[in-house]
Amino acid sequence: MPKSPNHAKKLLEVIHSDVCGPMQTSTFGDKRYFVTFIDEYSHFCVVYLLRNKSEVADKFAEFVAFAKTQTGKVVKTLRSDNGGEYTSGDMAKFCKRRGIVQKFTPPYTPQLNGSSSFTVFKILTFQ
Repeated sequence: MPKSPNHAKKLLEVIHSDVCGPMQTSTFGDKRYFVTFIDEYSHFCVVYLLRNKSEVADKFAEFVAFAKTQTGKVVKTLRSDNGGEYTSGDMAKFCKRRGIVQKFTPPYTPQLNGSSSFTVFKILTFQ
């Protein structure tokens, strides 16, 4: 993927996220969704399995804590689509408390959340 002029210049500057599901078959823990969090700078990706999309805010909080512990740095921006799991009050409050800027892609433009949408495609097709 070519670097755009707006490409992140530092670790955790921009995190892309996307949710996929429900899957036809669930895991043993009855999880039918997954969410990805991808650092734009390093392309490091973390995937969490979910029972419901409503768990995204909690998993983002878990990711933010993990990233801080591992790198000593903080997430600056979360880029996602306008799905309810990202526009929920819980997600907005969490981001506001931590100074994380939320940026949303326009509807029906997954290419603008490219790294996340492409990663979901790769996971689904095992490529």
